[in-house]
Amino acid sequence: LNLKLPPCSPTSRQAQCSPNVEPQNSEAVGVAIGLHGQLKEAETISEQILQDKNLILEYQKRMAANRELLSKYRREEGYRDKLYYVYLGGFFVKLPGAKIQSIVKKDQDRLKEW
Repeated sequence: LNLKLPPCSPTSRQAQCSPNVEPQNSEAVGVAIGLHGQLKEAETISEQILQDKNLILEYQKRMAANRELLSKYRREEGYRDKLYYVYLGGFFVKLPGAKIQSIVKKDQDRLKEW
C-alpha cells in the first residue's frame, strides 16, 4: 500500500499538516476496506457469543438455586402452610410455601426449555 502524505515542516501546526491519504493503488484500498468489514463482523459475532455465554451462566445459577429450594422443600415437613418472604421482580412478597414451590417449578421448567 503506497500512501502519499503531504510534506510537513517541523514548524507547521498539526491542523495544517493533516494526513490526507492519497492511495495510489485502489485495489489495496478495496482489500483494506473489506478486511475492516470482516473484522467488524467478527467483533460483533464475538460480542454476541460472550453475551450468550453470560446468559447461559446466569440461567445455570438460577437453575441451581431453584433445585436447592425444591430439595429443601422436599426435606422439610409442613412448609406448605408456612408463610415465607420471597424476592420476586424487585419486591419482597409473603407467600405460602405451596405457592412458592409452584412458582419455582414453573421457572425451572421455563429454564429447562432453553
